[in-house]
Amino acid sequence: MSVSANNIAKSRCSFPQGERVSGQQRIWYVGNSHALHLSGLIDKMKSRGDFQQTIITTAQMTVPPMPIAVYDWLPKNDWKQKDLLNQERTIEYVLANAISGDIIVVGNDLGNVFGWSPDRWQQQRSRNLRFLPKWVEDFNKFIKTANGRGASVVAILPVPRFQYMPESFTTENCYKQWFRPFLAKECYLVADRVKLREGLTEITDALKTLSKSNSNFYLFDPFDRLCPKELKNCSTVLGEKVIFRDNHHINNYGGELLLNDFYDLLLRYNLLKSHSS
Repeated sequence: MSVSANNIAKSRCSFPQGERVSGQQRIWYVGNSHALHLSGLIDKMKSRGDFQQTIITTAQMTVPPMPIAVYDWLPKNDWKQKDLLNQERTIEYVLANAISGDIIVVGNDLGNVFGWSPDRWQQQRSRNLRFLPKWVEDFNKFIKTANGRGASVVAILPVPRFQYMPESFTTENCYKQWFRPFLAKECYLVADRVKLREGLTEITDALKTLSKSNSNFYLFDPFDRLCPKELKNCSTVLGEKVIFRDNHHINNYGGELLLNDFYDLLLRYNLLKSHSS
């Protein structure tokens, strides 16, 4: 099931009403578009155990939300305010309906807010980093509330981020066809691997600190799978396959690449009640 606040009237927010089988575990996916772009992983997870999966995302807004001032690239203040309220309602709903054994997967575009990327001005990043301590404090409260419900929280760490594609270019051009045996050069967005990794230090270290102080909080890092350590530059194309649908969202194939690592993490920490052998 996939529900996005993008597709719901901005002034109203509704939530999935699927019945939970008695005692059945649920994996919740919340956050912004960086929860929704895990669809390739989520689809493959269906065969890995007897659990329900529910996706509830709100465009742009993180879980927990950051101040409106962070989202200065969005054009309409009224929409930003409604998105903020919808995300707050999502958090309330998930925490009220999670039961013991549930897993809450949080996918936020933290690389855009706190990280380095080829199209990011250092001044903007420095400004956003001032919001990091308060956001970490709010996230810690979220984790502890989930723990009170008996639920675990898994945070997805940032993926590589690239410069924007040309406005006239679409990702549909980046799939090989019989009439298009070679990918256009615009498909190969690249960024320095070391700079991307180093640019995520503050947010990664903050989340690692939270994981040490919360027994129900775990981190899933997709970076090395999407950009292997032996590479000098990260790219939107890996092994001649496109793994990103734009400059910072993975496509379904990119999501599938993360499946085994994600599943192994859930098994390693005994988070799944039921799983395939």
